[in-house]
Amino acid sequence: MTTQSSSTLARWFNKQWNRFSTAVFFIIFGSGGLLLSITLLPIIRLAIPGEARRHRWGLALVRLCFYWFTRGMRWTQCIRFQTIGTPPTGPCLYVANHPTLIDVVVALGQIQGCNCLVKKSLFRNRFIGSVLTTAGLLPNDAGPLIIELTRREFEAGHGLLVFPEGTRSPNTGIHPFSRGAAQIAVRNKVPIAPVLISCDPPILKKGQPWHQIADRTIYFKVQFFPPLSLPPEIENETTIPLKVRKLNRYLEQWFTETLKEDELKRVE
Repeated sequence: MTTQSSSTLARWFNKQWNRFSTAVFFIIFGSGGLLLSITLLPIIRLAIPGEARRHRWGLALVRLCFYWFTRGMRWTQCIRFQTIGTPPTGPCLYVANHPTLIDVVVALGQIQGCNCLVKKSLFRNRFIGSVLTTAGLLPNDAGPLIIELTRREFEAGHGLLVFPEGTRSPNTGIHPFSRGAAQIAVRNKVPIAPVLISCDPPILKKGQPWHQIADRTIYFKVQFFPPLSLPPEIENETTIPLKVRKLNRYLEQWFTETLKEDELKRVE
């Protein structure tokens, strides 16, 4: 067998293995959520008094499941993961871009004591809806009430993970940021820690079938940055609506530029 034939066979085998393992993990994710809904979560709801304590236990369980789900994908070499940096501790707003379907799973699994804003439609999902409710995850369409809900999280010492794009990123760059993240940061006066996520080659993007897998190993990278030092024109702004607009533009520009720099490093 020639070297070229061996290389072609290796790529074919790698692609089929990635496709098979991805399918297995999708099944595990869906059935795992359903299994939690009928086993451990009812115990938490019945045995632990107080809504705040139930949410804390539920969130810890979700984080643990996400952590081991990610480790399982790493062990099977379905996806190679690299984590750069360490999440800050204490009340903090984690702002992340959103290139793939599993960003929440990977990022939240690495941050202890962190809640997350998620799409309201997911709360109606038969597989994971009960999990999200018991864990106390927050719907992203709560309107003005979201400021009070997030304030409770920060006062309890938790972090909060948000995806300002509101949906998965386009093939290149990012979608315009909504002002929700900036509103939360300004009105709650919490530090902002960026989380930069990249996936090469791209998988599980908006409209991309799960089985559309490349013939090489997928490289997933999560970079945790320290809280941002905001420029004086934002720090010193006293008008809240104007401060929110300036902060939102600054965050969108920061992610746009940092993603370009990260892409250039990969090419080099």
